[in-house]
Amino acid sequence: MNKEKHYQRLSAYLTSHKQQPKKMRDEMLSILLDELKPSYYRRFKTLRIIWVLSTMIGLLGTVLGIISAFKIIALLTGPVSPSMIADGLWEAMLTTATGLTIALPALLIVNIFHYFNDRKINQYCLQLNKLSIAIELEKYEKYFQRKDVNIGKLLA
Repeated sequence: MNKEKHYQRLSAYLTSHKQQPKKMRDEMLSILLDELKPSYYRRFKTLRIIWVLSTMIGLLGTVLGIISAFKIIALLTGPVSPSMIADGLWEAMLTTATGLTIALPALLIVNIFHYFNDRKINQYCLQLNKLSIAIELEKYEKYFQRKDVNIGKLLA
């Protein structure tokens, strides 16, 4: 569903229930907005999984590379030269860099889209709150414009 249609549906719901007390209307809208939010964030699950898995795979590669380096050190009885453990350290750094190269863009994209969706939902909330207040003010204007209502008695 088009995101603008979401707002139209919510505002139509609000205006169709304008006879309800404001608290009740606002609570019903709050529930509808909560039900709407998952459709805005559903697509991020895959990116979050990629983000977490690439980080974990990079970390696993780091640990395995360091284990490999220490295994070589343990097998040697003489002095250890840097070239002997370089392969293990290279493996550790390469997998870390690869994991981060995948994870960081995924994290950035998730946060950018999350920001824009939060902003859109907050705009809906603001617009719907203004509409709800306008409906409430309209009720009071109609009430005070009635000829049988004496404003002086009400204020006294």
